Amino acid sequence: MFVTYPHFEQAMPAGFAPPRSRYWRAVELSLRMPWIVLTIAEADQEGGHERTLLLTHASDLEDMVHARPADAFRGLRLMAHAALSGGGTCWDSMNVRKVWKAVEPDDVQRGTFVFEDETGRLFDEFGTAPVGSLPSPILLIEFPGDSRERAKRSARQAKGRSAKV
Repeated sequence: MFVTYPHFEQAMPAGFAPPRSRYWRAVELSLRMPWIVLTIAEADQEGGHERTLLLTHASDLEDMVHARPADAFRGLRLMAHAALSGGGTCWDSMNVRKVWKAVEPDDVQRGTFVFEDETGRLFDEFGTAPVGSLPSPILLIEFPGDSRERAKRSARQAKGRSAKV
């Protein structure tokens, strides 16, 4: 979970922020639970831009996947605290290529979210344990190519937009 504090609130000029939105210079992670960094594309009057969201639950990611077209998703990283897996006191990030929902055949409403990294390794939604075979897997989202190619493509797109300014 992310915690906000009044002294970290940042004022934004009118027109830069959607109505009723609030901006923060800093937030605190209250738990050492994994969280997700998701980048999506949004269309607007000027063509579009990328947004980065910090999500604390994979179920929120699932809701977003069902609410947006597949080509809106640009990238995803799973952030897991190394202490959870015995790796120390820092945070580790994993570039995610696919997200699965492993469901039991008799209960498709509930399930475990599984993340696949660029090497094909599967990790549970807590980022702590490799996963074996998936019972009744449902592919929620797949990102094309590897992160380096996506980063290069994104940089080229940004450069093209700035050249038009």
